[in-house]
Amino acid sequence: MNKNTIQTLIKIIKRMYYTFIRLYNSHRQENTSIEISKTVTGLINDKFLIQPKQNKNTESYGQKIDSFVKSIYSDKKHLTPNTIRKILNEWIAQEYNPTHFLTVQLPDNQKTKDLYISINHLRNIMKAFEKSLMNNWNRHHLRFIAIAENGTSSDWHFHILFNQRNFIEEELQNAILKANIREQLPSYCLELKQIQNNLLEVVSYCTKEIKIHWNKKFNSKSIIFSEDLFNIYK
Repeated sequence: MNKNTIQTLIKIIKRMYYTFIRLYNSHRQENTSIEISKTVTGLINDKFLIQPKQNKNTESYGQKIDSFVKSIYSDKKHLTPNTIRKILNEWIAQEYNPTHFLTVQLPDNQKTKDLYISINHLRNIMKAFEKSLMNNWNRHHLRFIAIAENGTSSDWHFHILFNQRNFIEEELQNAILKANIREQLPSYCLELKQIQNNLLEVVSYCTKEIKIHWNKKFNSKSIIFSEDLFNIYK
């Protein structure tokens, strides 16, 4: 795997790891709207249920995560590519608990085959959306995960999943309109839909083009975390 793939995969595994810990500790006490499958819970063995000690040595922590990543790829008995995709989808559903599904299409004058240029355009659009939604957006930004797709064409578009938190539907839709105005976008560029009872189906639709192979190739560049997009870390 190349360096970018490893870094993105480590971010995903790290977040999955802490999510599984929280879910394991709270599963018996709380009723959740999404059932964690036996496949996922079966992957959590005793050594991963132990919270690592606080350690400022990032290299040491990175080595622990690296070992965890390697263990995923070495366990071929349980983790087929389809299983990994299922884990990813269930993790996204649990970690982000999305209430809304936003499709971002770039206008004709911004369409490009270059993913990195497309991500820069996405950054401007989502920044305009968050600025329209709240003050001090960079301190209290609306977390989201974005998945880049180029489908049957060579131009990139994005599927974004987020939880509305305390914002009502009218506020979200107004922010979409304001973002269109701020960025001078045609109305078709931003389409916001509310997720009803088909959350995992929506998540699966968003991740359908993420390819996972046993040769360890993984198009992780198409997965974009809002913290990374805006360079915001707490």
